[in-house]
Amino acid sequence: ITHSAAGIQYNTTSDARLKENIRISKFGLETLKSVKVYDYNFKADTQKTLSTGVLAQELHKIYPQAVRVGGADAKVSPWVVDYSKLIPVLVKSVQELSDEVELLRKEKAQLSAELKLKEAAYSELDSRVTQVEKMLNAGGESAKSVSR
Repeated sequence: ITHSAAGIQYNTTSDARLKENIRISKFGLETLKSVKVYDYNFKADTQKTLSTGVLAQELHKIYPQAVRVGGADAKVSPWVVDYSKLIPVLVKSVQELSDEVELLRKEKAQLSAELKLKEAAYSELDSRVTQVEKMLNAGGESAKSVSR
């Protein structure tokens, strides 16, 4: 924790020189989708102020890195969540969603181009059918005048 004129900063060491076994995380959108978010109030809060968050015991089963397990007495040693540990999962989830959006944009562009080709072909076919109908109608008129 550092303090400056700009305020208090909560920093976590992230120097690559201090890390090993570095690989892309398996935690991303699927992990995030399984985290349930609740509205609640704390029992001890007489004002019953609405809070929003997760339940530490549930999150521990999904993403234990963000949870410190408490003791038997919740008043003395409660389970706690370090919400800042969820940020890397959020970042990876946004990246995954961004990739998905880009893929959908490409598919949409391809489908739009295919649709334009089909519309042009349909328009040409419609024009040809109209010409054939005119020819058939014109031939029918000629046949009527000859038979009279």
